[in-house]
Amino acid sequence: MLNQRKRVGRLRLLVAALVVTSISVVGAVGAASATPTTKPKPSRGVLEICKAAAGEEQFSGTFGFKVQGVDGVVQVPVGYCSLPIKLSPGPVTVTEVQRPGYSVASITAVGPANDNRLLGSDLGAGTATVQIVAGGAANQTMLTFTNKVIPKGYLEVCKAKHRQNDKLTGYVSFTVNQLGSQPQRVSVRVGACSMPIQLNPGPATITEVANSGAELVDIEVMPEERLEKPEDKNLAERSVTVTIVPGGRSTQTMVTFINKKVIPPPTTGWVKICKRSGNGVHDGTPFVFSVGGKTVEVQAGECSARQTVPFGPLTVTEQAVPWTQVSHIDVDPPSAVLSSSLAQGTVTVDVKADRVVTEVEFTNKATPPGSVKICKVAGTGVVPGTLFNFTVDNKPVTVPAGACLRLSLPAGKVQVTEAPTNGLRVTDIAVVGAGGLISSDLATGKAQVYVASGQVTEVLYTNAKSHRQGDDCVHPWSWYKHPKHGKHLAPKGGLTVGGDRLTARQMQAIHKKAAGGGNLRFELEAELIAAQLNQLRGASTPASVQTAVNASQFLLSQSDGAVRNRNGALTTTKLNWWNKVTYKGKSYQAGNLTGDLGSYNEGEFKGGPHPCGKPKKGKKHKDDYKSWSRFSPI
Repeated sequence: MLNQRKRVGRLRLLVAALVVTSISVVGAVGAASATPTTKPKPSRGVLEICKAAAGEEQFSGTFGFKVQGVDGVVQVPVGYCSLPIKLSPGPVTVTEVQRPGYSVASITAVGPANDNRLLGSDLGAGTATVQIVAGGAANQTMLTFTNKVIPKGYLEVCKAKHRQNDKLTGYVSFTVNQLGSQPQRVSVRVGACSMPIQLNPGPATITEVANSGAELVDIEVMPEERLEKPEDKNLAERSVTVTIVPGGRSTQTMVTFINKKVIPPPTTGWVKICKRSGNGVHDGTPFVFSVGGKTVEVQAGECSARQTVPFGPLTVTEQAVPWTQVSHIDVDPPSAVLSSSLAQGTVTVDVKADRVVTEVEFTNKATPPGSVKICKVAGTGVVPGTLFNFTVDNKPVTVPAGACLRLSLPAGKVQVTEAPTNGLRVTDIAVVGAGGLISSDLATGKAQVYVASGQVTEVLYTNAKSHRQGDDCVHPWSWYKHPKHGKHLAPKGGLTVGGDRLTARQMQAIHKKAAGGGNLRFELEAELIAAQLNQLRGASTPASVQTAVNASQFLLSQSDGAVRNRNGALTTTKLNWWNKVTYKGKSYQAGNLTGDLGSYNEGEFKGGPHPCGKPKKGKKHKDDYKSWSRFSPI
């Protein structure tokens, strides 16, 4: 302390000498110049702040001070004083910025004559109020804060198992937080403790990093009094706040987190598929089931092995077997059934954890066959009586144009394929009666048909003469506005538009609405009708136009179709230019589809047929078009 006072005294004398020298120079210049006419500045006082270490303690660093009336923080290294701070005479409050690990031991404030200028102080708050006296550096107030090191304390964090036979292993991470200090991260092995952690005396919060594989059971604090309040221990937050006391490792605070291993709940259950023989079905007949995407084969009169499946909804579907049908589906427990369909041979059950196994039993019985009529409609250029060859579920048959062939087939799905005939092409495939058309492909002449048990399903194939090169032309939609131009081209049963079959009268009504504008739906339908009738006339179709036809059909079918009800009223749901549909992974807009079909029908599509009545030679095709140019404004 004596050395500190000598250093402070020397620094004070140096500053005073500098002040005197400065006054002498100013005075000399002033003597040689004119007498100043301005009023003298009011007298100011000067404050110096010094920082000292208490007793024999050795520590370094810089401490900050906030001075009343001065912006910012004045920084003073240990063992030194600040530069002179000019202030107005009177009381001034100075506060030391707290530095973790240190406390204020004493505060003094003296003048040049060692007179006391300390008006008041608070060591705990690090605050002093001093008197500033006018007279500049010669009469400055020297304020000295003497600090001491706060003794450290120690903490150990331990990790323990709830029971000795618990299988919890590995390392667990913890964070140690203390006000005014940077958080510390410590990793502790299960069954061990961390190395002693040196902390400042006072509260410290220890938090276990969440681990989905472990559950926190308890937190123990030793000595017990270091946990001041019960609410300082929070198992839900996996944290505890304890008191750190000054001293060595023998007086450390020990915190033990006790965990147990979390056994994850099961996520799978079991299902068994049983097959019961009904009337007309013999034991040992194999049946194949789809169980949540997995294939399981079960013979009639037996049950499958236990199948492991995820919890939640599970769909079990029996693959159709010719000459049989699902007559009953039984589930144990019955409450597990979410939905079922005998016609589709499927049931959806809810697999839960609280039951050992969910058992699904299918019963099949023999079904009477269905009657299927393969009919050949003579289209444009087809001579009645022309023979056409078909394959019906691998059975070859021959049907003359204008006639039907009656077959007896098992109920269910049937594949029908027409063999190619030179000079002719399939223009339409339709199914009427009790069954239904599942899918069809005019290019390959294939159709998948559902045959109803004990009833008649009629499959109609229409063929037309293939076009000649000279006939490769198209008419615009306005040409087909008159029913006589399209009636003889439309397939028997109507023309398919948006999943609905339209009569000639309905096609005429759509053309009329399209001409009136206001709804892109009717414009798209009119262009689609014209494109299909042009195809039936024999016009060639570029692949991109065929894609536009298919995407338009899909768009219309997804937006309420073309016919609203059984009375034949047209659907008026509005379509806009920007309405989109995704077809085969690509997105198409209604306006662009209308434009593609319109360009094709008017003979303007690049690579497509020419307009009927105009020579193809020398014709210039257009690549760009406006879909709305052929109709009234929308």
